[in-house]
Amino acid sequence: MEQKVGIIDLGSNTVRLVIMKIAEDGAYMLLDEQKETVRLDASVEVSGLLEGQAVEHAVNTIRLFKKLCDVNGVTRIIGLATAAVRKARNKQRFIEMVQQQTGVLFSVISGMQEAEYDYIGVINSTSIEDGLIVDIGGGSTELVRFEHRRLVHATSLPFGAITLTDSFLGRNKPKPDDVDRLNEFVQSKLREHAWTAFPGAALIGVGGTIRNVAKIHQAKSNYKLSLLHGYAMPAADVKSLWDDLRNTTISQRKKMRGLSDDRADIFLGGMAALVNVLEFSNIDNVVISGNGVREGAFYKEVLDWCGGDRDVLDTSIDNILKVYNVNAHHAHHVMGLSIKLFDELAALHGCGSDFKRILYAAALLHDVGTAINYYNHAQHTLYIILNSQIYGFSHRELVLCALIAASHHKDMVKSYARHYVDILYKDDIDKMQRMSAILRLAESMDRSEAGVVKDVVCTISDDYVKLEAIANGDGALELADASNHTGYFKKVYGKNIHITKL
Repeated sequence: MEQKVGIIDLGSNTVRLVIMKIAEDGAYMLLDEQKETVRLDASVEVSGLLEGQAVEHAVNTIRLFKKLCDVNGVTRIIGLATAAVRKARNKQRFIEMVQQQTGVLFSVISGMQEAEYDYIGVINSTSIEDGLIVDIGGGSTELVRFEHRRLVHATSLPFGAITLTDSFLGRNKPKPDDVDRLNEFVQSKLREHAWTAFPGAALIGVGGTIRNVAKIHQAKSNYKLSLLHGYAMPAADVKSLWDDLRNTTISQRKKMRGLSDDRADIFLGGMAALVNVLEFSNIDNVVISGNGVREGAFYKEVLDWCGGDRDVLDTSIDNILKVYNVNAHHAHHVMGLSIKLFDELAALHGCGSDFKRILYAAALLHDVGTAINYYNHAQHTLYIILNSQIYGFSHRELVLCALIAASHHKDMVKSYARHYVDILYKDDIDKMQRMSAILRLAESMDRSEAGVVKDVVCTISDDYVKLEAIANGDGALELADASNHTGYFKKVYGKNIHITKL
C-alpha cells in the first residue's frame, strides 16, 4: 500500500522535515520539506541544559511540522535528535516534554549513528568509490571514510559551526589569534583520527555549511545549473574563499550572494572546520551531497538500504520511470537497441565507455517528458532529467544525458548547450549529436512500442553505412520512421545510411 513518511531531524542549529511518499510499486518521491533555525546548541553550551527560548522555539516548530505531516496524510514520523540533545543533561526530560506537547517521539541518536546515516545517505546517491564524508553540524562534526563503497572508519567530533564560533571566533569579525587557536584545536582532534588523511579520495560535504560554500562558489561563477547535489569544487577554491571571508563582519557576510542570512553569524566557524579537514586530509576535490542524515534514515529505516551494493544510476532511473509512469518495456527496448548501435558504430563515433553509459541513461529516459505533455515532450524530458535526482552522474554528465535524450526527435543539442558552456567540454556538442543520431534510430526501431525489431546489424563501408533490422513481422512502420533520420545521420557522421530489413 502507498505510505507517507515524515522524518524530522532535530539538529543543534536547525530543525528539518522531509515528507516522502512511497507508492505501491516501490516508487518514492519527496512531497514536502521545511526547515527552521532554532539554535538549540546555544542553550546547551551556556548551562548544559535544554531550556529557555530556544527550546520553546523548537517545540513550536515541531508542533507545526507535525501539523504539516497530518495534512499530508503521513502515517509514520521518524524523529531524530542529534548533538545538542544528546549532550544535554536533561535530554530525557526534554524528549518526554516534546512528545507530550507535540505527539512526536524522538530518538536521541549517537554520533556514530549519525555518521552511519550520513554514509547511507551519501553512498546511495553517488557513484564515488573512495571518499571522506564530512558533515559539519551546529554542535558536532561527523567524519566517515569509505573505500570501495564500504564504510571503514567513522567518528563524531564534539564541535560544529556554533560551538567553534562561540568558543573561538565570536559572532562578528574574528581576530587572527583566535583563528589560530581554533585551527590548533581542530587539528588536534583530527590527529586523533589519522585515517582522515586520505589523499586521492574525494571529500563529500554534507550539511548547511558546505551547501552555503557551494552556493557562494556557484554565485561567483554564475553557474547555470540550479543543482547542489553532485556539485564539485577544487579544494583550493574553498581555501581561497576562506581567506576572503575570515576578515569579514556579519553585515558584510549577509551581503554575500549564496550565503543565508540566518547562517552568517556562525558560518566562519563551520567553514574553518571544513578548511582544517581539507588541510589534514590532503584532499584536492570537494563534492556536495544533498543527502545526509534524513535521507540515510529514510533509506535504512523505510527502504532497508544499508550499504553500497546497488548501482545508484540504475536505481534512480528505475524510480523515475515508475514515478512518471513511463512505458518501461519500450524504454528498455530502445536502450538495448541504442547500446547495440553504439557498439556497431564505434569506429565512426569514437566515443568511449563514459558516453556509452550516458547514452544508456538517455535512452531509458527519452520519453519521460510525456508525463507532462506529449507535445514538446522533448523539452519536458530535458527539464525532468535535470531536476529529478538522477544519481551517479557528475553535473556535466547529467547535462549530456538531458541534451541527448531531448534530441531524440530533432536536434536540440546546439540550441540548449549554449546555456551550459561552462560545464561542457569543447568536443561534447559533436559527441552528443553522434549519440543523438543513434538514439533517433533506436527509438524509430521501436516506433510501435511492440518490440518488433529485435536486433540491428551495421556494416560500415567507405561510402555508406548499411543498417539491417532483424524483425519479427514486417517492421514497415519502424523502417519508415527510421528513414526520417537518415539526413541527420549523414550530417553528423558524414556518411549516408541505408536501412533495410534482414
